[in-house]
Amino acid sequence: MSDGWGDPGADPAEAWDRALPNEKQIADAVNSPSHYTGFSNDAEVIDITENLNFNRGSAVKYLARAGAKDPAKEIEDLEKAAWYVHREIKRLGG
Repeated sequence: MSDGWGDPGADPAEAWDRALPNEKQIADAVNSPSHYTGFSNDAEVIDITENLNFNRGSAVKYLARAGAKDPAKEIEDLEKAAWYVHREIKRLGG
């Protein structure tokens, strides 16, 4: 095999390095996931949620990513947002 996998003369470390995502791809997925970016003024969801309490921030997070992270789970994300909103209402005595 010329790709290094299973080739006794190839360096397995080089083949492994080619199979892994590069550092920029990893950093982007961790620091700026695409399902939390793309809003006006280059805002990210974290810019909003870190200024809210947990319930409100979680609701915003699920609303913002609904349909963007996994289109098949759009309704599920909206239901999760509603769950956090209802939890916050109960916390406030409503």
